[in-house]
Amino acid sequence: MFQLYADFAEPLGIFESQLTILHASDHRDAQMVTDIWNALLLKGTSDLHDEYFVSHRLTLPPTSTADRDAEDLNPQQRYQPFQDLVVRLGKRFYPSHAAFPTSECQE
Repeated sequence: MFQLYADFAEPLGIFESQLTILHASDHRDAQMVTDIWNALLLKGTSDLHDEYFVSHRLTLPPTSTADRDAEDLNPQQRYQPFQDLVVRLGKRFYPSHAAFPTSECQE
């Protein structure tokens, strides 16, 4: 199983597949899962940026940043993609300590 992780999921940046592999193998590596979740959340920032421009039918400015563009959104719009991601993956992986370590969030 770890061969799939090393050969495909990690090099291709397929973060949800990485979590699936950790979950299926019950491989517990706190730093690895933290890095994957951080990458997913950063990807969420990028997706939020793209979603904002598509939904407002705007052209993507070449030098814009997700943080600056997100300032135009209300808090619900700004954080909804993150909430959706955590809820969706939580439903899939909870109570997996390998892929969804909620004890890490409480510290």
